[in-house]
Amino acid sequence: MKKIKFKRSLLALILTTVLAVSFVGCGSKTESKNSVSSNKSENSKETKGETGDVPSDDDTVVIAITGFNTEDLSPISTDFFTKDNVVHPLFDSLLDIDEDRNIVPEIAESYEVNKDYTQITFVIRDGVKFHDGSDVTAEDVKYSIERYAKDDCAWGSSLRVLFDKVEIEGDNKVTVSFKSSEPQIVQYFTAHYNTLGVVLPKDYIEKVGEEEFRKHPIGTGPYKFLESESGSSITFEAVEDHWRLVPEFKFLKILEVADGSTRLSMLRGGQVDLIQASFDDLDSLESDSNIHLLDIKGERMSGIYFQGTWKDTGEATQNVKVREAIDYAINRQEIADEFFSGYAKPEKYWKVSDAGENWDPSWKATEYNPEKAKELLKEAGYPDAFEKPTIRFYTQPERAYQIKLTELVASYLQAVGLQVEIIQHDTATLENLLLVQDLTDEAYGAMGLQTSPVLTSDGILSRSQYNFYATDGSETLNHTDKEIDEWYKKGRASLDVNERNEYDNKILHRINDENKLFLGLNYIDTIWAASSKVGDWDAYNKPGSFALTYSSITKADK
Repeated sequence: MKKIKFKRSLLALILTTVLAVSFVGCGSKTESKNSVSSNKSENSKETKGETGDVPSDDDTVVIAITGFNTEDLSPISTDFFTKDNVVHPLFDSLLDIDEDRNIVPEIAESYEVNKDYTQITFVIRDGVKFHDGSDVTAEDVKYSIERYAKDDCAWGSSLRVLFDKVEIEGDNKVTVSFKSSEPQIVQYFTAHYNTLGVVLPKDYIEKVGEEEFRKHPIGTGPYKFLESESGSSITFEAVEDHWRLVPEFKFLKILEVADGSTRLSMLRGGQVDLIQASFDDLDSLESDSNIHLLDIKGERMSGIYFQGTWKDTGEATQNVKVREAIDYAINRQEIADEFFSGYAKPEKYWKVSDAGENWDPSWKATEYNPEKAKELLKEAGYPDAFEKPTIRFYTQPERAYQIKLTELVASYLQAVGLQVEIIQHDTATLENLLLVQDLTDEAYGAMGLQTSPVLTSDGILSRSQYNFYATDGSETLNHTDKEIDEWYKKGRASLDVNERNEYDNKILHRINDENKLFLGLNYIDTIWAASSKVGDWDAYNKPGSFALTYSSITKADK
């Protein structure tokens, strides 16, 4: 692993300039919740699965993360953060993504897609069992896909739009039919962007009900549910004869520890074995002989989006020259080198990966040019030409560096003369405010900063990205450009890769380069700090979820 010394100049800049930035916390979850399983609150509740052995220190790997929902462990309904960081050890998926980002079989022994991409047929692997000992059958697969297609499934929106029916042929063949062509049909059934490939236990859910399944789930994964303590921890036990992989650590325990400094202290004190490292702490972590770092390259991407720009309500960001000025005002290379200690690189298009089939190596991030930014603001008549010159800059606290990165970006904007107010919401509140069809007055002209998993291929034409870019998308930032809708229609209907890429790039150019509705910032590595108990961890960039690889964590003495 490279060792790059963390420069403090930008943190000093943040501390001095952010005092001039208005910071408002609304619906935020920044209060410390430093609870661990040994410190039960009066209101905590303990939930247990089948009783196993008592976890010992040597046999248990403990991971501390910022937070999760201990009350809902169902892949049907759980929230995004819990899905990605907690739920996946319990479940296998029909398909997987390997280290080279190829889609490969998992519960499905093989699969076949028809010529017009309207059907995918899975051959279900023999010998895969749920944690209660029952066999996975074609009926379970059919039940799962039909359940995900219902309106109340948290992760089924993409499937619902195209889903037609599921049919079983013989004992182990399942065919899923779509209403229209979907060249990305295979990706729907990996466990990385959603949970649609996860196979649910039909008989168990019908016996105990979905409410009980949320609290006591069973799946097919390398770990099975052992117990949970509300608002504090979840413990899993390894499946000793798992068909795919038997974890080296018999027990996996995940703690909710909201405060980053507390997580670091617990790692150094031997209470936990893995934490997602703060970029502030890299200097001290790299010099600690009892801790080693795991660098997952470019796992996430950060970007800025603007909402309600099509309507003139007097907001500064409703002027494209102001948005372009913001683009030039941000020093992405400096952010990558100093804020992220070299564990990042500048990004041109948010939500577009350099691993995607439509990637063009000539695409370069916008160069830092504060003088150009000032010129554009002058041309726009800023601030006098605007009834509301102060930019409302929204962010969420779930990621350790998110708030500081927001503050840093705000300081760049202030340096070219922009007025900025930072407003903090938890993710759910923020999405309900900004990423919806029907906007309130607060959303018009708003600017948001977000980090998201890297998309691996065909990103803009995917159904999830349609929701951002098309005029009728569920989370749209564009209510007026009908030509983009037409490009989506033609691009998604085409089965020719080159033609799809052509429409993909037209949308990118219009949204990002002409309209400046999205501004890419950085591709960001994710750094995990591990105790001396932990050996290797096969946590390569499986987009969307680290928890998919928890079962591959090895002991240091192996």
